[in-house]
Amino acid sequence: MNIIDKDILGAQDVYNTKYSPNYNKVYYNTNEDLINLFNNVNINNKDVLTVLGSGDQSFVCYEKDARSVDVFDINKLTIYYYYLRVWVIEHLNTFYPENKFDKNYIYKILDLVVPKTEDEMNAYNYWKVFVSKNFIDYSRFFYFTNYFKITDVNLDKIKRRLMERNFTFYNVDISKPWIHDKKYDVIITSNISDYIPKTIDSFICYRDNLCNLLKDDGIVLCSKIGYNTSSCERDSFKDVFKRNSFSKKWTCGKLESPGYSYKKR
Repeated sequence: MNIIDKDILGAQDVYNTKYSPNYNKVYYNTNEDLINLFNNVNINNKDVLTVLGSGDQSFVCYEKDARSVDVFDINKLTIYYYYLRVWVIEHLNTFYPENKFDKNYIYKILDLVVPKTEDEMNAYNYWKVFVSKNFIDYSRFFYFTNYFKITDVNLDKIKRRLMERNFTFYNVDISKPWIHDKKYDVIITSNISDYIPKTIDSFICYRDNLCNLLKDDGIVLCSKIGYNTSSCERDSFKDVFKRNSFSKKWTCGKLESPGYSYKKR
């Protein structure tokens, strides 16, 4: 079985509500307060590694002039949605696909696409097979939220950066051992820590991965989505990283902090 067939089977499981870490629903857009979060960090001319998710984090990094942006996610389906968003930006001049789009919409996009890389060709072939399947309700593949949907974005700047296709996707669980040589100035983890098993060993592995991936003066940028930081995270990180909590802002009628950062001690 080739990788496309395997991932289509994973998509079929998601359609039938059989979720797993590697094949799960994808966020249509971010559910994080990215605008306030990014106001607390300088991305300009930085090498960034970000969780992929909806793709919003990576696109904002391009808009804020990051030098390079690599992406990672345990959910393999995120990379296919990412390429769909790339094509929508490039060919339809919109930041998001149509809300609750259908196969005809994807056919329209595929007719415009000329893949530039092997990874992009894989994504193109995935969507060609995807639309041939008997998926009626495409909304089953997504989490939808309108709270933090990005509406003000410089599409022309993002388009220029996307022309390079100069990024790498890592399909990894960052809470498991991961040996990787490249170092980054900024690592954006979203609220991954909310999903890591609440054991010291899991958080030590996560912490060590971040430490190994960071340059000496690098930072980890974390989102806060309604949860307090677990004691496992605090206890495992405190001797290796210095934590900086961001100021609270009024968001959706609540006074909330958009997140926090870690820097090596």
